[in-house]
Amino acid sequence: MPNHNDNFRIGFNLSPYRSTGGGGMVYYALSLLREFAQVVPERVTVFYAQAAREMVESVPGFNKLRSVAIKFPRQLFDYRDLFDVLFTPAPWGGVSMFDLPTIHVLPDIQEHYFPNFFHPSDLQSRYICHRFGAQSSTLLITISEFSKSTIINKFGIPDDKIRVSDMGIHPIFHDPTNLGLPPAKFPAGNGAYLFYPANSWLHKNHRALLDAMAILKNDRNLKILTIFTGHLLKGDFNNCDLPKEIHSRGLEDQVYHIGTVSLSELKYLYLNASALIHPSLFEGFGIPLIEAMACGCPIIAANCTSIPEVAGDAGLYFDPADPKDIADKIIHFLNNRAAVPQRVLIGKNLAAKYSDRRTAEQTLDVLQEAYTMHRRGCGARSSRKESATCEHRPVLTVVLMFQNMPDNAIIEHINKMIADENNETVQLIVVGAGRMLQHLGRTLSTAVELIVASKIFQGSMQKVSLNVKGEYIVFSDELGLPQTSILNYLTAHESQTDGASEFLDGDAYVKDIITGSLSDEAIKPELEDEERKNVTLANLSFVVRSDAFQRVLCQSGDSLASLAELGSALWDSTSRRKIYGIVTCRLRVPRAIFGLTFRSDRSFRHVMDSFLNILPVSFVQKLKKLYRFARVSSSVKRH
Repeated sequence: MPNHNDNFRIGFNLSPYRSTGGGGMVYYALSLLREFAQVVPERVTVFYAQAAREMVESVPGFNKLRSVAIKFPRQLFDYRDLFDVLFTPAPWGGVSMFDLPTIHVLPDIQEHYFPNFFHPSDLQSRYICHRFGAQSSTLLITISEFSKSTIINKFGIPDDKIRVSDMGIHPIFHDPTNLGLPPAKFPAGNGAYLFYPANSWLHKNHRALLDAMAILKNDRNLKILTIFTGHLLKGDFNNCDLPKEIHSRGLEDQVYHIGTVSLSELKYLYLNASALIHPSLFEGFGIPLIEAMACGCPIIAANCTSIPEVAGDAGLYFDPADPKDIADKIIHFLNNRAAVPQRVLIGKNLAAKYSDRRTAEQTLDVLQEAYTMHRRGCGARSSRKESATCEHRPVLTVVLMFQNMPDNAIIEHINKMIADENNETVQLIVVGAGRMLQHLGRTLSTAVELIVASKIFQGSMQKVSLNVKGEYIVFSDELGLPQTSILNYLTAHESQTDGASEFLDGDAYVKDIITGSLSDEAIKPELEDEERKNVTLANLSFVVRSDAFQRVLCQSGDSLASLAELGSALWDSTSRRKIYGIVTCRLRVPRAIFGLTFRSDRSFRHVMDSFLNILPVSFVQKLKKLYRFARVSSSVKRH
């Protein structure tokens, strides 16, 4: 195992896994967990769903790890102090930490090539989750060069952001002394057989293989025993009814599906098969190929996707869309057995390098790299701060628009931001009424610039425009705070671009003042453009270049009457780009009444409604009149 100098902590996110079902990715995730438990147990916290508790706890060495059962992946925000890097060995985790490196594993994007294999809801989910995982990851792991090329092609992810990490195989397949055990349902006395281990997904292409068997039986008078293993899936999409397909072709006496098998039984089937037959239409990797080669089992396989990359010269290849070609290659294999030993030897040499331990080492290297990049990004930010000091120009101007006196938590955050940045990379401007600013001036840092709001909104913005020093501007209000992570992003990324993006559409999170916990319930990873616009502007979760702000302000004349209208004009008039980094954090400020604290407006209103319902109607009406009078008086006094 490589020596990792930085003793960073790993958040191992298994919460997307709900059961033992699945396939290669379930094995991939659990084998990584097993290896991590052996080599870096003190650094791993595993998060898992209750529905997968039995599956996760069965992993050898699990008791060495810190573990947390969570209901929803979003709860990871509550435990972010337990890890320095978040690793999700699944493409549907849906969570990226805004200020910590996040690694997702995306094995393949089959839905972009065979969308008809998926239920519409599943297809939509994959479109959203896969793109979000790819774009929001600090580094993205995939499992073959083929998968890497498809991700770059479909998502536009930079080549240098993707790392290829092979999938490993269980040690039993490398053990020459373990001969396995025959499955209980194995058809006895039938001699040589072809073997295909695969769940009944449509892309596994059982139908074409069965068509090839029917051609051999009916046209060539050749019956070849074939063994299928794996789950028989249910539903209207992405599954093949194997018993029905076998029966419809009259192959019941030569093709057998014997269900799921143990590792020991799988080893036996590889060792005793004439060949692995692998007609899959789409593979991100193809673990059975490695397992077969390790066992010395010859390979007859499809000539598509990652299969030739993995099996190399060990395989005899056919066109998976052509049953006749499949049949021809099977006959070629049977008639040319002299060529088999050479391919078997090549396969054994290829398989020797694949192991779960090697996969774990590769994964730890990527986690280490992401952690180092994150720390270097903070370093790059420090370098940028030095540069900014020399140039006397901050990177970011934060414009806080206050109509009412801000909460103490807001004031504390503003002062902390100024202290953290030493007034070098961030400029803070507060816009508000004169009396309010007088009071704020006694509590805010002297480094904060105060601008008295004009009666006309456009006038206030003109004053802001004259005072802006930063390259970028973020707008905030009484409940929204810019996070320092956006400064990290701007200094680490935007300074290296060609400056084409004027409007950076980011994320907004919600922070509970009482618990300090974060959640991203304020914005979803993927929305339709108009809906995303509404959410983004409502949460002020965007950053705009200063020159673009000044241009739009000039073009608008006196037509802008509010921050919402300004945001809409910026959205419509600038070149936009989605970034997967937090911009603002919305505060969930509690309300207190009669000594009780309520964490949301909804709970406050619920309790108040219940309280008012037990009072006499006439008394409630008097209270409401008094409340309205107090609000009017307060408003007159403020203005």
